[in-house]
Amino acid sequence: MALLLAACATPQVDTLLRQRPPDLPAASRIEVRYFAQKDHQCGPAALAMVLDAAGDSVTPADLVGSVFVPAREGSLPPEMLAAVRRRGRLAVELDPDIGAVLTEVAAGNPVVVLQNLSLPIIPIWHYSVVVGYDLSREDIFLQSGGQKASSIPLRTFERTWARGQRWAMVALAPDTLPASQQPGQIFAAAAALERVAGGALAARRAYRVITRKFPRYPQAWIGLGNTAYGQGDLQESADAFRQATELAPDNGDAWNNLATALAALGQPCDALSAAHKAVSIGGPHAAEYGQTANEIGPSACAQPAAAVQH
Repeated sequence: MALLLAACATPQVDTLLRQRPPDLPAASRIEVRYFAQKDHQCGPAALAMVLDAAGDSVTPADLVGSVFVPAREGSLPPEMLAAVRRRGRLAVELDPDIGAVLTEVAAGNPVVVLQNLSLPIIPIWHYSVVVGYDLSREDIFLQSGGQKASSIPLRTFERTWARGQRWAMVALAPDTLPASQQPGQIFAAAAALERVAGGALAARRAYRVITRKFPRYPQAWIGLGNTAYGQGDLQESADAFRQATELAPDNGDAWNNLATALAALGQPCDALSAAHKAVSIGGPHAAEYGQTANEIGPSACAQPAAAVQH
């Protein structure tokens, strides 16, 4: 009986309806292009919908090879996230909280959610896209490859979503950030995008936006510096690394990277000073810092000998 009652509980919805956050509108709707699905291919259909909303012209057929696992007759969350990144978009896994889902919708970001439409012991997994909600009616609007946008009770949604471990994600253009997440989570998504083949350019756009929204988050400045350096923009790279050292003066990586950028800019004396700072901080990458200092050369700041007067 306790397990049955727990399965029927809707704590997140109950809390949300009892005390709606002041910055969350009472209702919101997004118009999202609809794509039908083939058998068991709700994952590609859901991804196509959110990618289309993020400015990527794509169809479910374009995504089947990336996310559909025939042996499982479905798609797994890691493949869903990876497919978005391979399309040059920012894929962010949301907190397992319905407030985060509704906050994204209110910001105009459709959300992919994983539901179990059956019992935990005989699951029927299904991906849907949240495109709206109405707290006064206690409804949420879902769109999936099998059905255009329609409403279901919020409590019904929470039960099916909870059986899917409350997994949710957004797919966004690189210069659009999720509304509900903290800088560390957004940075992690940008870093994952950077690691994808061909993703560094899009990641650089994301890092720029992160530094504007969260200017005191040093890791985003380091990410911006790394991607700018890799794309040959040495001045932006050095400026970003310098900002990181000001925010995190004990971060040896920031100082070492600044040294590398300054050396490439033809500023060996400043580069050597930054490298020595990294060496003095030490840490797991101390050997790398020492190598940077050696490559710049101990004579980088040597003054030319004065001319002899006769």
